[in-house]
Amino acid sequence: MKTRAGSQGKAVASKKGLELREAGLIHLQASFQGQTGELTFTITPNPEEKTVVKVRPVRISTDRNVLPALPETVLVEYDKGFPKEKRVTWDAVTADQVKDYHSFTVTGHVEGVEKEAQAQVTVEGIIAVEEVSTTTPVGEKPALPESVRTYHSNGKTYAAKVAWDAVDPQLLAQEGEVVLAGRVEGTNLPTRLHIRVSSTTVKGANVAEQWTGSVLPLAFASDSNDADPVAKVNDKVISFTDAPANRWTNWGRDNAEDSVGILFGDSGILTKRAVDNLHVGFHEDHGVGAPSEYVIEYYTGEQIPTVPSNPNRVKDETDHPFNNPANWKEVSNLTVEEPVAAGKMNHFSFDKVDTYAVRIRMKTPEGKRGSSISEIQIFANKVAAEERAR
Repeated sequence: MKTRAGSQGKAVASKKGLELREAGLIHLQASFQGQTGELTFTITPNPEEKTVVKVRPVRISTDRNVLPALPETVLVEYDKGFPKEKRVTWDAVTADQVKDYHSFTVTGHVEGVEKEAQAQVTVEGIIAVEEVSTTTPVGEKPALPESVRTYHSNGKTYAAKVAWDAVDPQLLAQEGEVVLAGRVEGTNLPTRLHIRVSSTTVKGANVAEQWTGSVLPLAFASDSNDADPVAKVNDKVISFTDAPANRWTNWGRDNAEDSVGILFGDSGILTKRAVDNLHVGFHEDHGVGAPSEYVIEYYTGEQIPTVPSNPNRVKDETDHPFNNPANWKEVSNLTVEEPVAAGKMNHFSFDKVDTYAVRIRMKTPEGKRGSSISEIQIFANKVAAEERAR
């Protein structure tokens, strides 16, 4: 359908006399399946008298020392028909009125209406910002809170993102308290993070295990048997038998050496981890077993690693940084609690490293066609709770 108005409408109206020229004229032209039609009609003002019932009030909020942005129009309600927008002129708001947290009313004069408009202005904002605290082992970067609580003049509490200053690693090299400054994003409001640095630690969460609903942390292998995928090594199921058969193997791949590792993530987000331990449960049967030789390495490449396209066969992705031996370094001061063997979790410890990934590189055991791992665990260190409050 096409609608035509403007000059054509005026021309038609001139033929019909003054009455149509003063009225609203609409000319419609429609076409459908080859048929056309035209219609001209007028819209005349409703002569019925209407009475203003009220002018709808306006509610506006603003920050301290910021003049409010008052609307140019308000809605006027009548005893008949729908509300209409009318232009309004507001009384001036002074700087003194917005220098404190409070509410006040601004009066406005509505065009063609005797009743006044009213705007309720509330000056509100943040009156206090929470200071937060955390702990970290000596030499480890703490996890910085993404947000802090802000307390507002209206009595409500919100969470606001915060930008923290950089952490000086030298301040984390010994026990003590480090105070880190931060600011609420989008404001100049300061806050502080109190970091307790301690050498008294206990075993924390397993940072190798899969995060529900996310790829990271990710288990990866240089090569795998299709029936024994590498995702089995960090699925929290430890089994050294076939009931269930829950393990990674490289059985039948005929490689003299393969590696299995963990690419770290925190809550599903790629991140470095401070690591000083590795727990590996080797599995053995007639075809696979614990490796005859092994090396534990951590990723040192300058390139931030990405998730391999096929974590079961990283070696096939030739340009992936995991395939460059120069990007890996052997851990130092490696110790193991007891001789490495299949059928149990083997506990390795070493000097702490800060890295995106850790792997164990293994040689196939003599008389077997591959190596096998049921589970890999890596536990974060966390500061032990203080026996008394400070």
